[in-house]
Amino acid sequence: MFSQAHNFHISGGQFNNVQGNQYQYNMGSGLDKLNPSYQAFFDTDMGVELSRSFCTRGTRTEVLDRILAWVTESNLNDNHSGGYWMSGMAGTGKTTITMSLCKELKETHGILAATFFCSRQIPECQDYKSVIPTLVYQLAMFFPDFSALVQNVLDGDVHVMHKKSSEQIQKLLIEPWGMQKDLHSPMRMVVVVIDALDECNGIESVLGPLVSAIQNKKLTGLKFFFTSRPEQVIEEGMITKITSTQEILQVDEFVLHQVEYNLVQRDIHTYITDELHDLSLSQEQLKTLTNLSGKLFIYAATVIKSIKGGSGIRRSRTRQKERVKSFLRQENNTPEDLSKLYAGILESAIAKEEPSPSEVLENWKIIHTIISVGEPLTCYAITQLLGMNLEDDDNDNDIVENLIQRLQAVFYISKSTNLVFTFHASFPDFIMQYDQVVYNASIQHLDLTFSCFTIMEKLRFNICNLHSSLIADSEVKDLNERVAENIGETLKYCCQFWNYHFLKCSQSSYEEVLGKLELFLKQKGIYWIEAMSVMKLLPRCGEIITLLLKEIVTSQPMNTLKALVEHLQSLLIQFASSEVKDMTPHLYLSIIPFWQNNLGCIPYIHKSVKIEHQVGNRHAQDTVTINTSPFIVHSLNFAPDGTKLVLGCSDSTVRIWDASTGVQIGDSLQGHTRTVNSVAFSSDGTRIVSGSDDETVRVWDAGTGVQICEPFKGHGRYINAVAISPNGTKIVSGSDDNAIQICDAQSGTQIGNPLQGHDLKVSSVAFSPDGGKIVSGSLDRTIRIWDTNSGVQVGDPLLGHSQHVTSVVFSPDGKRIVSASHDKTVRIWDAITGFQIGSALEGHESYIYTATISPDGTKVVSGSSDSTIRIWDISTGLQIGDPLNFHDKGVAAVVFSPDQTNIVSSSYDETVRICNISGGIQLLTGSTPGLQGHNDAVNSVAFSPDGTTIVSGSHDKTVRIWDAATCVQVMNPLKGHENFVTTVSFSPDGGRIVSGSWDKTVRIWDVRTGTEIGAPLVGHETHIESVAFSPDGTKVVSASWDIVKIWDSKTGHQLVGDILKGHNNSRVNSVSFSPDGTLIACACKDKTVKIWNASTGVKVAAPLPNYNNGVNSVAFSPDGKQIASGSDDKTVRIWDASTCVQLGNSLQGHDYIVTSVAFSPDGRRIVSGSLDRTIRIWDANTGAQVGAPLQGHEAGVKAVAFSSDGTKVVSASWDSTIRVWDIFSDIDKGDTLQHDYMSIVSIAFSQISPANGSHIVYDYSMTEVGNTFLNQTTTKSFKLAINGWLYFLDNQTTPIIWIPPLFRRNLWTNRTRIIISRNGYIKLSFKDLVYGDKWTQCIE
Repeated sequence: MFSQAHNFHISGGQFNNVQGNQYQYNMGSGLDKLNPSYQAFFDTDMGVELSRSFCTRGTRTEVLDRILAWVTESNLNDNHSGGYWMSGMAGTGKTTITMSLCKELKETHGILAATFFCSRQIPECQDYKSVIPTLVYQLAMFFPDFSALVQNVLDGDVHVMHKKSSEQIQKLLIEPWGMQKDLHSPMRMVVVVIDALDECNGIESVLGPLVSAIQNKKLTGLKFFFTSRPEQVIEEGMITKITSTQEILQVDEFVLHQVEYNLVQRDIHTYITDELHDLSLSQEQLKTLTNLSGKLFIYAATVIKSIKGGSGIRRSRTRQKERVKSFLRQENNTPEDLSKLYAGILESAIAKEEPSPSEVLENWKIIHTIISVGEPLTCYAITQLLGMNLEDDDNDNDIVENLIQRLQAVFYISKSTNLVFTFHASFPDFIMQYDQVVYNASIQHLDLTFSCFTIMEKLRFNICNLHSSLIADSEVKDLNERVAENIGETLKYCCQFWNYHFLKCSQSSYEEVLGKLELFLKQKGIYWIEAMSVMKLLPRCGEIITLLLKEIVTSQPMNTLKALVEHLQSLLIQFASSEVKDMTPHLYLSIIPFWQNNLGCIPYIHKSVKIEHQVGNRHAQDTVTINTSPFIVHSLNFAPDGTKLVLGCSDSTVRIWDASTGVQIGDSLQGHTRTVNSVAFSSDGTRIVSGSDDETVRVWDAGTGVQICEPFKGHGRYINAVAISPNGTKIVSGSDDNAIQICDAQSGTQIGNPLQGHDLKVSSVAFSPDGGKIVSGSLDRTIRIWDTNSGVQVGDPLLGHSQHVTSVVFSPDGKRIVSASHDKTVRIWDAITGFQIGSALEGHESYIYTATISPDGTKVVSGSSDSTIRIWDISTGLQIGDPLNFHDKGVAAVVFSPDQTNIVSSSYDETVRICNISGGIQLLTGSTPGLQGHNDAVNSVAFSPDGTTIVSGSHDKTVRIWDAATCVQVMNPLKGHENFVTTVSFSPDGGRIVSGSWDKTVRIWDVRTGTEIGAPLVGHETHIESVAFSPDGTKVVSASWDIVKIWDSKTGHQLVGDILKGHNNSRVNSVSFSPDGTLIACACKDKTVKIWNASTGVKVAAPLPNYNNGVNSVAFSPDGKQIASGSDDKTVRIWDASTCVQLGNSLQGHDYIVTSVAFSPDGRRIVSGSLDRTIRIWDANTGAQVGAPLQGHEAGVKAVAFSSDGTKVVSASWDSTIRVWDIFSDIDKGDTLQHDYMSIVSIAFSQISPANGSHIVYDYSMTEVGNTFLNQTTTKSFKLAINGWLYFLDNQTTPIIWIPPLFRRNLWTNRTRIIISRNGYIKLSFKDLVYGDKWTQCIE
């Protein structure tokens, strides 16, 4: 049943066949996850066409009988081998014998269970990764019970298909096979066949563990038959070394080319007689042809094909006899002389039509092209690649096909694909060594390089005529047809293989092609990326660029080319790592507008989103941002060759990225159960080591992602750092248990005792370049050096840092050590003497988390919690250029690329940034000089009573005062707190500021001088969350996680005893005085709001009920009659202050925790801020939301407040910015249009009417003073989703364009009046933007 079926698809239904070669099909069985190589089955059409023929009847009988005798031997015989290896030189007939064997095993014995015929001409048949899944798939089809067991494995381990062959053999073959109780009977013995091992790349990865399993009787009931040429790597897989001089073969071996000459001659004679029986040749003629073949069946087969023709047009009987006579004239040739045979075939085929010299040259070009291309092509594609424009002569437009037909003895055109193949690998080898017509590989590939560039001139904008930018490529129903019609086979080939041919040219010929290459990249480079995108080949695109950059040497002629390639690589990474990588039109709409096309690459985008105004972020175009949300990358490192990045992540995974595209390679590496803090590549790039909070060190295969050995579990607490020795034999790890451990990199077993000496957590470890020493850094402020072999500390600890040491590393020459610390310094040490070299490198404003040295040892790069990256000259200690300030939160890790062209960093802002520094670090700048702002999350903000100043408190431990009109910082930051400043507030007269901090203190400051008034107010035992002045300014209330206290604001004395006894020791998040100063309201984590007498500390009312989650913020209305509160349950509620009854329904709209609420001065509005990154304004009487949410912050909003005139709202965010908003940019119909604070240039009614009625838009003049950026409305109101998609408010269901992460930073949004940020801001214009079905107008 379906015994010869192939290349078919079944839709619906089931069938089962339980005899012979069984194919059991079950829809949805899950076996499709194995992704088998169907072309590797012995009976597929394509395989038969590619010379997989059967032995002629009566030939090779002794060989087949010998193999069948092995097959029928009992498995119960202890001396019996479950494996059989038939080796033979090229052309001895291995595959033909194997085909006949398979036919016999299937049709006569019914025991052929699985086959894999390797072929270097068929991509899926030359990949070792396909072998085990394909065999397992066929075994599952043969045995229903085995099928169910395999499906259980596939369901239970979703990553098994990405694991190395040894693990696949164990999980997919050995374990499920062993669970088959009925398979151990000799009656159930079946055979698995793998042919032509030498034609499968990397087959040794499969052969070793598979042969070992056979030898160790782990696959009882299965017999494996192998064939190959006698190559060393295969022979090594078949043997086991007992000693250095003794080895044993683990399978039976039969050497085919050692079969007696007369037996082979007899079989060849039979084969030739059978094939040429129609010609009635004499025995003498048959004998002569047989003698010419020697022991090579490929010789005989080639002679037959030459005489008869291929499977296309057969020669006439007369012409066949003429061909026989030509071979008979060669009877004096040496038997088995393939070279003379091939030469004769070529001479006959090319000279047959009496061609002109130009035609002869053309024929050889065709032959040389066929053996030179990167993958098989059709005759039509070869014609195009050679530039044969034969449209004017229809009779000759099949010149390539005609030549192939004349050369059917050596070439073949597949019926199913029309691709041209060679029959045997010996023919290309012959061509490359043929001395009559010299094959010059460099010249051949140079010609093909030029041909590719010529054909790629067809690349153009929107090559597949995609109609809309709103549709993903996958949703274009006829995309494959569009690709075939507009790109086609030849252009597709050129797009993939132009670099293949270029790199095979000799370097001396580069000059001939460099101009053409540069022109291609400038004029067609972007169109090339587009074409690769629609063909789903962006990863291949990245490979090409990476290989090209490696080849480009640093020389003057290539400097321009190198810059151009790096320029396009930047574009590719931005696109390939983006949310729009599968929406090709957005290469032009969402990526290129934000890519600085300063090298003049075509096309120019005219009608798109434009950067209308930009302050700061001047390095943005040199930086690619990859959003990693929802996880943080704690550690990253390059592979030694620079092609991959490994990342250790907060979601317990290790990930591998393609460094050329920023795209993840394969699935995440699963195994750790908690945050991965440290990752590193081995020096040869084959392994990855990782350390985690789960207290384990794991080793992974960098190619397959498979865990190599059992996890090392020697530490008793979190592991913070790991490193692998330069020779790859040892792994060192540092942990919170204060110890350093060394383990064997192969087995994971501990080597020696832990290295003890540090008094606190070990934060960082590293090997010296020679592996002889280990350096460690610790929270005990010391750096220690250890002897790797003895584990003994070398010398005294290196002392100098005043706080935790967070990072240590040796220089490439091993002479220096670089360290980083929470003391905000980087220090350089002499690795021999332990002395500090020069002064500490100072500049960071907060903790330094990471530091490393450039590969050439000349520079140090450091990353800090101040969100900046700084680069230092290691010899002078001077900072190079300004800080790189492209992160919004602290920098977790930073590394140089091996070629030093990029700096890659990860941050707690959930991004990875790739910054190109090939143009020179000194050219890069971070924040714009003169811009001021917080370095970390802003937790609290407030307007002064007169509205002229704003105060803010931040994670950066500072309090800052800003001019509310210009947003210039009024004075230096107010410093004194030793931890996060969580809350700030003005006194009623505006003369003082009170601040509270996680350092457990309350401080009062003079607004005019910025000095602290009196000593800090001390008494809280936990973090302080909220402070406020009483309305008369005489008291300060402070709330912490444990208590609420009231202080005399002048003396600092506590006035009332601790008043939080009724909160069940629950954390208090917010406190507020009533307008008359008699009451204090507290918002608590215990889901309540409580009200206290401010004088006595006595609770005056029952807690305000009905909250389902903790309450974060509370505020009294100006008249004291109402209380507003915001909660973890995402709602705002309004209460009657006297009755404690909720007024109306909860105000709903926020999507996440509400952190802050405040009343407007007239009590008519309430503003709320949320961790959903929005600010919302509500009507205090009706509870209705007023206007659209205020959006623009890139992280949660922590605090909001109204200005004293009620016209503005200020917000503070964890994105380190402060924004001021116009709350009357949208005015209800009928309201008076009054704005005293700035001139109105124009007023216009919008054509789009929102749900609440007419929409009035003000157009304000823009001025810029210091940090002040005044509102000017864009042409369209929009909202920006967290994932970067921008929606216009008139159609909030349709995403229009995608904004890259770096350009969302401080993006000027609707109703924004002011942004306070050290990174400036970006304002976009949508005036000329085209999208949807008009997107193609973007380049007009």
